[in-house]
Amino acid sequence: MIEHLESDGTREGPGQAHGAACGLANCYANAYATEYWDDPTLNDNLASSFVEMLYWAREAYPAQASTYQAMRTAFGGFLRRAQLPQPQPAWAQQYDLQTQPRWARSWEAPAIAGQEGQDVRWSLLRLYQLDPSVAANRAAVGTALDHLEGVDHANGTLLYRYIELDDTAPSNIGFFTVKAGGYPAQLSTAPPTYPNYAWEVPSQLAALRAEYDRLATDTTVMKRTCQKLRADTARAVDAAVNNEKWLTPYSPAGPRSGATPGDDLDTGTFVRNMRTRAEFVTRTTSDCVAWDY
Repeated sequence: MIEHLESDGTREGPGQAHGAACGLANCYANAYATEYWDDPTLNDNLASSFVEMLYWAREAYPAQASTYQAMRTAFGGFLRRAQLPQPQPAWAQQYDLQTQPRWARSWEAPAIAGQEGQDVRWSLLRLYQLDPSVAANRAAVGTALDHLEGVDHANGTLLYRYIELDDTAPSNIGFFTVKAGGYPAQLSTAPPTYPNYAWEVPSQLAALRAEYDRLATDTTVMKRTCQKLRADTARAVDAAVNNEKWLTPYSPAGPRSGATPGDDLDTGTFVRNMRTRAEFVTRTTSDCVAWDY
């Protein structure tokens, strides 16, 4: 983020250079001059994956532990700088090199990101759990939760993937983008045109708030309850095909076109289920020893 002091002493950060009057599509350039992955991006829950990669790299390569620790610290600093200012202290899905929200693909507008924003909150809490001396990581999550808890809908069960940016009077309205012959996209609160995209995502705010509160007094690593671990393990076992693989149905309808429909061997599903099984085996010899939990 490029930040400077104004003449009245206030700070300017992401989202503060424009007012609501210019309108979302006009406030931020929607030309796709560079690929969004060449700029800072949090797309598809990248933040938490990166934090865990650095954690395991530090464990696996102790000779380079200080390097990976420094990278973790620096990444926490980036996430805090990428947090948008009040009255929407949240995160976008992708940024330009000035850490201003930017367009990615034609259905991914500069906006508050419901899905990726939750992932950033988990990442900052994990960073705080690993290093409680950096209190700013947990504090950033508290501010962000206060905001986002007023934005979820469907009785607190869902979040919009994108929430309109408005730095003077946030409307907290979720919206969908509809491709109309390329850029600029048309913004609409109507149901999405593309079915194969997570326009609404499950709200994790209650779990985030619980972990935020727990870390105030307990900075041990977060673990699933024994009941949840057993349920997750049962699902992983029951879903296995011939007890050897997991298949994920895929349909190319929507913005991701060109692929063949059918069942995929999804690496994310494989990793998640194998981790669950391994945790079950480990913890049934430690804290989850009973079979009636």
